[in-house]
Amino acid sequence: MKIYNKKGWVLGMGEILLGIVGVCVYVQTGFQTFDWKAGTLLILLFSFGVSGIVRSCSKEASREDRITQRDERNQYIALRCRAKTMEIMTYFLFVMVAGCMIGYGITKDTAFLWLLIGAGIPFGVLQIVSIVLGLYYERNQ
Repeated sequence: MKIYNKKGWVLGMGEILLGIVGVCVYVQTGFQTFDWKAGTLLILLFSFGVSGIVRSCSKEASREDRITQRDERNQYIALRCRAKTMEIMTYFLFVMVAGCMIGYGITKDTAFLWLLIGAGIPFGVLQIVSIVLGLYYERNQ
C-alpha cells in the first residue's frame, strides 16, 4: 500500500486516534457522560479518519485533493475567510476588554479582572503581531 498524500494520511490517523482516545475516556468513566452528541462526534471522527486514509492511499483521489488545494480561487476564498475571521476576533476582543473595564469600574468585582486578563492578553498579542507583520511586509515588498 503506497501513501500518495502523507499530510492526508497523518490527518486521518490523527482523527482515528482522537476517536480511540474518546472511546477510552468513555470506557474508563463507565459511559456516565456519554450521550448522543458524543456518539455522533466519535462516529464522525472515525469516518473522517478512515476517509482521509483511504483518499491518501488512492492515486486519483490524492491528485484531485492536490488540484483542489492548489486552485487559486480556493486559496483566495480561504485567505479572505482568515482575514475576515481575524478582523471579527479583533473587534470581539476589543469589546470584551472594554466591557470588562467598564464592569470592573462599576462593580469592583475581581471576576472582571480575570476576564480582562483572558481577553486582554490575546488582544495585545494580536495587535503586536499585526504591527510587526505590517512593518515586515512594508519593508520586504
